[in-house]
Amino acid sequence: MLKVLLSAGAVFFAGETFVYSMQPPLPPLNIIEFKKLVLEAELIVLGKIEKTEETIPGKGEVEKTIEITVNVEKYFAQSNCGQTVNVLETVPILESEKTLSIPGNSGSKSGQILTVFRAGPSSYHGRYLLGERVILFLAEIGKACQFRLLGSGAYDKHLCKFSITNSGITATSYCFAADLEPYAKSEKAFIQLIDSFVALKNHDLLFP
Repeated sequence: MLKVLLSAGAVFFAGETFVYSMQPPLPPLNIIEFKKLVLEAELIVLGKIEKTEETIPGKGEVEKTIEITVNVEKYFAQSNCGQTVNVLETVPILESEKTLSIPGNSGSKSGQILTVFRAGPSSYHGRYLLGERVILFLAEIGKACQFRLLGSGAYDKHLCKFSITNSGITATSYCFAADLEPYAKSEKAFIQLIDSFVALKNHDLLFP
């Protein structure tokens, strides 16, 4: 059996065309879109990853789960969650498999099987390291102090996991636009920017 892995593009075979979706690049995150994400988030935390667990999907399953526990250093708004919050990501598995029979006049043996793994746009999810310091933009999922990460499970949204490094703030799968990049070079400046947008959000809630 011959197996071919195709992540994108098109393959022509025996007069038939199989088209594969290209992964659309995410645009750089600018300060206007960043503000929208701050306002959309139901909870924003700064903390350290103290536990991470990924559920390996079984045969026939179409989703996998990633669960992390964050030891919180800072809440960007009032919260009753205490010292830790749990984040649960449910990620669709978009890769599909199609098995084709190769005709005898193709130059290959008649009846040979070609298994094609067709990959459409892959969804983004957080990748976490124990001890890593992060800023997470979260939304509630219906359980006390359990949240999902904004942008997780989608291929066309900015994933709201920001890693804190010695050289500043980094994001997953995209870069910062020129107007946001100076803030990302400093943990302090990045935090102050979030604080200013959260204050604006709280003001709008108090004075609609």
